[in-house]
Amino acid sequence: APAVIIRILSAGILAFLCIVLFTNSLPLMLAGTIGLGLSLSGMYGTTVANAGDVFGRYPLAMGIFVTLSGIGSIVTPSVIGTVAESTGIRTG
Repeated sequence: APAVIIRILSAGILAFLCIVLFTNSLPLMLAGTIGLGLSLSGMYGTTVANAGDVFGRYPLAMGIFVTLSGIGSIVTPSVIGTVAESTGIRTG
């Protein structure tokens, strides 16, 4: 069931993000980054599959979903770079 997978992936995202944010150990940071990437990789497709009935009833919803996802993927690196430059690479 997609809803269960989304919950599991969300827990993985939270756990690995906490590891990345609160550790100073390079091996733990590397493991956290890999785990975070793996957890995030399944989220988009699973979310689209879970919302499939909404997209079927409201075709505009799919367009909005894809547009917002695209905007997020364009804006996020710029925001991270700006934060890293102003506060240090560890924060960004």
